[in-house]
Amino acid sequence: MRYSSSRLAVAMTFFYLTTSNPVAALGMLETESIKLYGGTYSTECGNPTAPRVRVAEKLTIEQGNKRMVGNNLMAAASYLGPEPPPDYQMALLSEVRRDARLIFLISRDKRGLYVELMGEDPKVEAALIAMLGRTQYKAQYRDCDVTDRVPLTKPVQAPSAKPTTIASWDYLHDRPFQALYRKALGPKASISWIAKLDGPSSGTKVVSAAGADYRLLAVCKPHDCGDNNLVILYSTTDKTVFGKIFERDRSTLIGNPSPALATELERLWKAEWRQGT
Repeated sequence: MRYSSSRLAVAMTFFYLTTSNPVAALGMLETESIKLYGGTYSTECGNPTAPRVRVAEKLTIEQGNKRMVGNNLMAAASYLGPEPPPDYQMALLSEVRRDARLIFLISRDKRGLYVELMGEDPKVEAALIAMLGRTQYKAQYRDCDVTDRVPLTKPVQAPSAKPTTIASWDYLHDRPFQALYRKALGPKASISWIAKLDGPSSGTKVVSAAGADYRLLAVCKPHDCGDNNLVILYSTTDKTVFGKIFERDRSTLIGNPSPALATELERLWKAEWRQGT
């Protein structure tokens, strides 16, 4: 199973060095994912010279004396969208450095669990190929701990074939939304997590605001949700995008909303990000 590189965002320039970023506190889904998928995977488990990847509190790739390490683990069951391939179980995201992610895609077939490595940025792909070779970069890294693993009957919070909600970042595959959103962002399009809607999301829902129906998208910056977050309103009928972006005590309205709609954006933002405060 292979995926288009446009699915994923990863960045790495010094692929054999371990970064010094501290590991973030793990959430429930991350902890459960380590229990279910943690361990060592390899293209040839009985060969100590074969490249290996390891799933733990950090994601690690090793080949000889070269190593790539990703910190700040985040599990994303819906990372491949509302209709993932049938073998897909979970995407594990980690940071090699700021705005540079290492991603393991975990799948399960009749032979068991396996990991695939993906790189979107050409420099990342080049670094992984230089480290592993093109064949090993595209290989399936098979579960070396299969005899010790607890049988899994179903994926952890994996998306169903017909999900009731769609993740916010899935809308970036919608060409009309993508164009409208980028235009509305203006200079904010240079900020990675905002441009890519890259972070924890509660999914999308339909809301009424200022007399019209909109898709509500709510996303926050990974590991910094409280101080960096946003809400977006998207009208599939009128083809309009409005939003409020909050960055460390500074708010920015995008899309030139009317006063009534700006008031609604403030209300919706508070409901999403300031409940109980």
